[in-house]
Amino acid sequence: MQDGFVSVAAMTPEVRVADVTFNVESIIGRVDEACVEHGAKVVVLPELCVTGYTCEDLFWQDALLDAAEAGIAEIAARTAEYDALVILGAPVRANAKLYNCAYRHLVRYRSRRGPQAQHPHLQRVLREPALCAWSYRYVHDRRGRSA
Repeated sequence: MQDGFVSVAAMTPEVRVADVTFNVESIIGRVDEACVEHGAKVVVLPELCVTGYTCEDLFWQDALLDAAEAGIAEIAARTAEYDALVILGAPVRANAKLYNCAYRHLVRYRSRRGPQAQHPHLQRVLREPALCAWSYRYVHDRRGRSA
């Protein structure tokens, strides 16, 4: 922080649809660039950047959702050294429903507040203690009903 201001970076990683491994590497590269080269303390990445936005029916494949959960944990682990708040988007399944979530990775500050306090079913996908889904939007259920 300089003169009471915090550096915020809005980064757009290269994303391949349903290629979580590639997307995670791209996200980590952009977070690294924002924090190391630009000194950002807040890094914001796009909605569903872990999986790609246009996965359609692939969002119901366990392989993609499992990979997204593992990707979120990997991003958290590999960016833990940065003194920054990282916000990124990924899908979350809970109670046979799919949510479009914004995750925040807090390195030095951990909040106990958020939707997981009101929705304990989200806690099961939050494997890293510094990682929480804090904003979400119901997308649809397995029967195709939209919110």
